[in-house]
Amino acid sequence: MVALTPSERLERVAVGAAIPDERGAEQFTSLMADVLKDYSAFLEFSHRNKTEIGAEFDENFPVWRVNSYDFGRKFAEALTILGQSGGPLDGLYRIILI
Repeated sequence: MVALTPSERLERVAVGAAIPDERGAEQFTSLMADVLKDYSAFLEFSHRNKTEIGAEFDENFPVWRVNSYDFGRKFAEALTILGQSGGPLDGLYRIILI
């Protein structure tokens, strides 16, 4: 896991999660897809030149704040589902939490 990029780690968790509850599994899959999409968009943004990043951030700060809170909410919801799953990765929730 240490040798993987953050995106690869998220993908591995998304694929490796064994959520027994069908509704929870669907919700987890949807949330993780959103998290990966949002993280990818952030990485694309962060690879621009510093001037462009500063201008975009200053111009759209309220949007970036809302998006960052939304990202955190989705990630937290996905981890909560994972932590309550009783599956092989439920310990990941505790490791991250503590």
